[in-house]
Amino acid sequence: MVLVWLTVFFLLVFLLVLIIYQVRPASLTCFAGMTSAVFSSLTKDKQDFVISSAVTAALTDGVPSVRSAACRAIGVLTCFSEIVSRSMVINEFIRAADYNSHDSLALVHSYIPSPSILIKSNAMRALGNLSRFIRLSQYEAENLPSASKSDFYGNPYWLERMLQAFVSCVTTGNVKVQWNVCHALSNLFMNGTIKLHQMSWAPTVYSILLLLLRDSTNFKIRIHAAVALAVPTSRTDYGSSFSDVVQSIEHVRESLVSDHSSTPLTFQFQV
Repeated sequence: MVLVWLTVFFLLVFLLVLIIYQVRPASLTCFAGMTSAVFSSLTKDKQDFVISSAVTAALTDGVPSVRSAACRAIGVLTCFSEIVSRSMVINEFIRAADYNSHDSLALVHSYIPSPSILIKSNAMRALGNLSRFIRLSQYEAENLPSASKSDFYGNPYWLERMLQAFVSCVTTGNVKVQWNVCHALSNLFMNGTIKLHQMSWAPTVYSILLLLLRDSTNFKIRIHAAVALAVPTSRTDYGSSFSDVVQSIEHVRESLVSDHSSTPLTFQFQV
């Protein structure tokens, strides 16, 4: 009889722990589903609670699914106008997302969609959203639309950290991580205060995207790489990489026309 009760007790403890583990990521996922209108309707203390919950979970929680959900929430919250104007919050968001792009829990390179891989993927998505809103200088901000002048003016150090994370993850991450990096680079290229042709890292980034576009066996990655390469708005933005980009895209276009070796799973991406 005692053995039965002990079994029941440990089963209840296990179920309680399981519920807790499910509730925590679920609550953070709710934050990720929040719209800007809903967030702006919250009182200041409730907004601060949402922000601190996401940052704390991303930095300190030992459960991968919680960390993944926290990074996803940060990526969404970053896009809200109430957040963009708060430089201290953005700094915390960058720190949390950057941490999860390097942390050991996220260093998984298999093709299995594990929570650890989702940490890195969501961290990349969050960093991409953040990179779109960093303004590198007040001088350049004067040329932006008035609605953007309250945006966060970032430390170039954080931009460098983001680039290091993008390059590292796109070369060592799994498929899901790689296409999230491509998406993140699209956002980075949309940042009007970053003069791409003046950035020493731009040729390396273009080369990586071209490599993925040409050689990746995953069509979703190739699509996202192509989208990222299409973001720069002028020939000047491509700098010395312009001819390589044009030639590579033309080569890929020709190869797609003549390629008959694709598997049925990739047909939907070739339409």
